[in-house]
Parts: sequence; structure tokens; C-alpha cells
Amino acid sequence: MQKRVRLFSALLLGLAACGDEPPPLDLHEEELAVVFLGVGTDVEGLSCSGAGSCTVPDFARLDIRFTGTVVNGSVAGFQWRVLRPNRDPEPWQPFGSASRFLSAEKDTAAVSSPGDTLWALRNAVISVRLPAADPDSASSVGTLAIEARLLGSSGKVSVAEAGRREIQVVEPGPPQVLFVDVQNDRRGLQPCGSTGPCSVPYSAKLKLRVTASADFAHITGFQ
Repeated sequence: MQKRVRLFSALLLGLAACGDEPPPLDLHEEELAVVFLGVGTDVEGLSCSGAGSCTVPDFARLDIRFTGTVVNGSVAGFQWRVLRPNRDPEPWQPFGSASRFLSAEKDTAAVSSPGDTLWALRNAVISVRLPAADPDSASSVGTLAIEARLLGSSGKVSVAEAGRREIQVVEPGPPQVLFVDVQNDRRGLQPCGSTGPCSVPYSAKLKLRVTASADFAHITGFQ
């Protein structure tokens, strides 16, 4: 009788131990991830790398690039949508449907009637071109976002929120005039600084030096 009790207790302990074990991992399940490569602009010297912070003026045209990585599989398709400030989300592109993806197997591009590239797929990298904001619309200022999704070779689809890239669109202020100094032709009389009062003889010849600065732009003229 004692042996039977011990055997029964051992069986119960074995069942409890089996129940405490975590479920086995599926080593063949696809893991999808959108990778943003950068944001280019038509503003000289202005670009953003990777998925880090990015601030652009509202007059800039954007080129947003991304690709995808897959563990235990391959990328079969791409889709994306743009969420502009103060507007409803655009439909999923390029087909306007959340259920249709652009095939990743063949390089292709979409070109508008004036000849501008709207988007392009080359070597598994998507480039989405966004035109400059409407200068007469203040609603273009704010957070612009792009969401991208991947279709894996198994049919699995990545989560849109995990493939989100945000860009801050700002309205640049007006150019600022900066006074450098006021020079004169009198020996021993020091030039005046960029600010503050300036006292010189009435007959002195003066040279006023100024410069200027502008956000996201070059100064093209003075008057």
C-alpha cells in the first residue's frame, strides 16, 4: 500500500511539473520589422538619418525611404500610408486598400503626368516622394507621419504602429537682419559694436556692416 501511495504521488508531481513548463517556441514563425533608412529633402544640406528625430520646413519636398527585414522568411510585399497634420489618414498605398500589397519581387515606380516620381521600389527599398505643403494652408504645420507594413512570405502582416516614422513640419520665421559693427575712418576711434549706442564725429565716414540669417534657407539679397 505504501508503494502505491508513493507511485501515485510521483505521478502527480510529474503532471504538475509538466503543467508548469512554458509552451514550446515556434522557431519557424516569421518576425517582420520595418526599417526606415532616412528622409531626404530638396533643401540643400537638410536630411534626416534612420528613424531619429526630424524637423523640416513646410516648403520642403520629402523623400522617405524604408525597407524591411524578416527572420525565418522573406518580404513578399510592402504598403504604406501618410498621416498629414490635421487631416484624415490617407488610404493604404499604392492600391488604396489595406488588403493589397506591392510585390517586393520586381523593381517598379509610379510617375505622375508632369513626370514627377510618386514612389519607387528598387532593390527592396521603397522611396515615397511627398510634395511640398500648400503655402496657403496653415494646417500643414505639425506632425507628419508615415506608417508602413510588410507582408511576409508566410502571409503574416506586420503591425502598422511598429512601422511608424514621424516628421515635424514647421513654418520658418522671416529672415533676421544681424548688425555686425559700425566702422569709421578716424584713427584711434574704435568701431561700435553690433548693438547699443554708437557715438562718432559728425564728419566721420562710416561703414555699417550687416549680415542676415534664415531658417532652412540661404539669403539671396539685401536692400
